[in-house]
Amino acid sequence: MEKVITLGLTEIQVGEAQTNGTMPQTMAKIGMVYQERCSLEQDAPEVIEHFEENNPTPVVRFVQQKPPKVKFAVIFDDLKLLEDFVGGKVTADKWNYSATAIKNKALRIKPIQGFVFDMPNANISASLKGDFTKKGIFLVEIEAVPMNVTAGSPLQVYKAK
Repeated sequence: MEKVITLGLTEIQVGEAQTNGTMPQTMAKIGMVYQERCSLEQDAPEVIEHFEENNPTPVVRFVQQKPPKVKFAVIFDDLKLLEDFVGGKVTADKWNYSATAIKNKALRIKPIQGFVFDMPNANISASLKGDFTKKGIFLVEIEAVPMNVTAGSPLQVYKAK
């Protein structure tokens, strides 16, 4: 198998979540992802061990893997971005916040080179952050976690074509 190095980010695409494990046919660029603010992280697995009295080695050991998460920030330049990722509703060019649940979305992370990362059914949590300063900029910080699918895999990684 050919070695592939993944680096950089071209864009993040979003579409309608697919619980059947396939990616949607129609996807769109999510907006302007803030420079150097996209990462994939996987928390350490949860390890459960059971020991016999006075024995330093476990009798039983369970390891539960955690799913990888993608974290990124998008420059806030459109009210629809808030509605789609933070919640609430846009009416008459005004965003009205409410703690509405955000629907899962399909995400595709496309690097400059290397492997593409697909999540057909990603759970989204997002928040609006910014500073009212000359150097500040408002961002929508997003975390996406792959959720279970009925077929295929919740996270699919493949070489970009």
